[in-house]
Amino acid sequence: MWPYNQVVPFYRMLQNHPSLWRFFWYYGIFPVTTWLQEVITRRTCFKPFKEAIAASDPDLVVSVHPLCQVCACVCICGYFDKNDTVVGGVGGEY
Repeated sequence: MWPYNQVVPFYRMLQNHPSLWRFFWYYGIFPVTTWLQEVITRRTCFKPFKEAIAASDPDLVVSVHPLCQVCACVCICGYFDKNDTVVGGVGGEY
C-alpha cells in the first residue's frame, strides 16, 4: 500500500541526501505532523493489518520495532496497555 511499500527505497534515497533526512526527522518529531501521520496511517493500514493478523490467528506476535506493538496489541486484544509491551532492544540495536 502506497506510500508504505516505498519506505525502503525512500530511506535509501534519504541516506544520500542528509538535508532531506534532517527535514523528515524534524517532520517526525513535530507534534502536528506526528498526529496527522498517525491519523493517516490508522485510516489506511489498520483494517488490512487487523485482517492479516486475524487470518493468521497467532499465539505470539514478535515486533521488531517498538512502534509496531500498539497496532498488534489492539488487533489481537482490542486494546493497548503500556504494560503489555515486550522487552525490546535486547541485542543492543537500540
